[in-house]
Amino acid sequence: EEANPEEGGAGGGGDEAASSPPNRKKIMNQFNYSNRATQTYNNPYRDRGVMTEPPPRGTFSGFATQWGIHDTYVEDLERQEKEKEKKQPRMSSKDDSKKKKTMTTEFQSDDISRLTKPAKIIERMVNQNIFDDIAQDFKYWEDTSDEFKGNQGTLLPLWRFSSPKTRKLTVTSVAWNPKYSDLMAVGFGSYVFLNQVSGMVLFYSLKNPSYPEFIIETPDSGVLCLDIHPQHPTLFAAGFYDGSIAVYDIKQNLESPLYRCDVRSGQHLDPVWEVRWQKNDFDDNLNFYSVGADGRVVNWTIVKNELRYSDALLLKMPSGPTDSGPGGIRVQRYEHGRCFDFHPTRDDLYIVGTEDGRILQCSKGYSTKYIEAFSSQLGRLCCPVEYVPSENICLVQCGLESQNMGSYSN
Repeated sequence: EEANPEEGGAGGGGDEAASSPPNRKKIMNQFNYSNRATQTYNNPYRDRGVMTEPPPRGTFSGFATQWGIHDTYVEDLERQEKEKEKKQPRMSSKDDSKKKKTMTTEFQSDDISRLTKPAKIIERMVNQNIFDDIAQDFKYWEDTSDEFKGNQGTLLPLWRFSSPKTRKLTVTSVAWNPKYSDLMAVGFGSYVFLNQVSGMVLFYSLKNPSYPEFIIETPDSGVLCLDIHPQHPTLFAAGFYDGSIAVYDIKQNLESPLYRCDVRSGQHLDPVWEVRWQKNDFDDNLNFYSVGADGRVVNWTIVKNELRYSDALLLKMPSGPTDSGPGGIRVQRYEHGRCFDFHPTRDDLYIVGTEDGRILQCSKGYSTKYIEAFSSQLGRLCCPVEYVPSENICLVQCGLESQNMGSYSN
């Protein structure tokens, strides 16, 4: 029989596989580990207790009264003072006496401060009893003879306000509080410009005309004008002879102003004759206006803790610049602003009175031009101008030389 070549080929391949070399020895991994478990001996538990004697106890009861608490605090305060004296070096007898005096004055001041408000109320009651007849005249008095006097009338003097601190000062301005109708602010200064003194602002009340309610001293300069805010009755602005502007709050601080301008922050170069509060601006910031003898109408805005300014109007002379100065420079002259007033219904209109007697109708939208100018025949102005709220708005002024009143219809 012949052998199948395919089978022979297959058989030859099987012999070769049987004659292949054996597998190599497997190399052990050096990181291999084996688990081993051991059992240890558990230590036996032991209980140990100790008994002690209980701490001693006592029962106490008592009543806590105000005087008992006060005496305890006083004893503790004395004990602390004695310990401090032991630690500190000994002082002389003079120093001891001074220390005792200061301690006594402190205790006295504390006691007096508690009695301030009750004493104020009692003082008002006594004054109302004393001035009761004046209060009755203020409400009911009427002179029947005025019917036969024609254009003349009778004035009855009622209250007289005075203070020993203002004997050498002149009343320069008066402003009534818009919320408390019995309270008014009076500014004191001096019109003797060559001999200026310090000023004051006193708040008087009709409930107690014998003594002012609040006293604010201005040692730097005299007060020439003031105005109380219509919505914030404790806030008022004051203008001074040196050209500065200050804002006070009688509820917070009477010794120093909340805001005050200086030369670097827009101070007027000449006396400030009038200040007026206005409605809050678009950012709801408090603002007011002032007019001074330097020919500027300034808008002041209170922004956070800062008093900012912007010139609302420059009162230029109608004749233009003066003659040439040193170096051929022509200097612009400005009119002396004396007073101003805002329109009762239109917030953008206001009038300004100058010292020469001119009355200028102006707008907040223009800082260099006037809308209209009125030439006065009464001479120099000595009193504020104001709008009269009527159908035909009139401008009222008073002349210094002629001592007359004038009205202008727009």
